[in-house]
Amino acid sequence: MRRILDVFEQSILRICAFLMLVIAIVVLWQVISRYIAGTSATWAPEVAAIAFIWLSMLAIAVGMRGHKHLRIDIVGSINKSRWLALVQITVAGIVVISSLGALAYYGTQGLQIALSRTLPGTGLSFAVAAFAVPVGAAIGMIFAVETFIRDLKRREMATNEADEAALI
Repeated sequence: MRRILDVFEQSILRICAFLMLVIAIVVLWQVISRYIAGTSATWAPEVAAIAFIWLSMLAIAVGMRGHKHLRIDIVGSINKSRWLALVQITVAGIVVISSLGALAYYGTQGLQIALSRTLPGTGLSFAVAAFAVPVGAAIGMIFAVETFIRDLKRREMATNEADEAALI
């Protein structure tokens, strides 16, 4: 399962790199067309915004897997007990997975409204951008569950090693 998720993560990272390239090219095109050619492409800001929304949501998911998000370790630094560490991992996992679940659910609900709107510069449905929210949240949930299970196993292994060391 881990190999499958590794390949999935690498695919998402490649998509993120492509989206960053799209943003850079489109913004550069917008600057050149506005200041050199004297005209403005109406589609450019919308394409850059859509790419940025997708990039952000996919990056959230990838960051979830690698523990790259900001976290507060005040509780863990106060007391290093095994029980408190387990509670901290469990509560953090539940909060993150629940938040991503709510984001996926309400993002899906918002798609109905987004389908009825079109972007004026490109003529695309607003759902092209809005769909990034439930997709990114769902991928984030997959990675969050994996990370939660991995952290629990790692904590259990550390506890077993500490118990064995105490017996020696």
